[in-house]
Amino acid sequence: MALSKYRPTSFSVALFLAFICTAPAVANDLCQWANDGDCDDPSVYGAVSGLCAPGTDSSDCANYTAPENIDNICLFANDGECDDPTVEGHVTSACAPGTDSYDCATIAMEPLEPMEEDPLSDACPPGTIIVDGSCVDEDLLIEEDVPDEK
Repeated sequence: MALSKYRPTSFSVALFLAFICTAPAVANDLCQWANDGDCDDPSVYGAVSGLCAPGTDSSDCANYTAPENIDNICLFANDGECDDPTVEGHVTSACAPGTDSYDCATIAMEPLEPMEEDPLSDACPPGTIIVDGSCVDEDLLIEEDVPDEK
């Protein structure tokens, strides 16, 4: 039988696809920290670091179960630097999301620069006041009597 005359049947195509779709995926351990006993894949909830690209620490992360509280389980937690890439102002992306809470909480608690009492006070010429962000002549303002609510 010549191969040029062979035409796959619907059954043979379905059988081939079923085999391909159910074949186990080969573990991807391309990360330099793969097979070290720590799940370093930031896409895995509660991973102890984010040192690997997503999907490149398969063997370590295959059966990994995160602890109930992941707040500070990152290998780089409590080092004085926020390493959570989901927190604005982070220093590195060495931790998986949510695993460097203590260090990253300090970013949120840093005090803001104090604001001048009235930052626009020098913006209007003398004899005018700021009303809704615009300079208005004080003489043009009309005060209205507002009845008391009872």
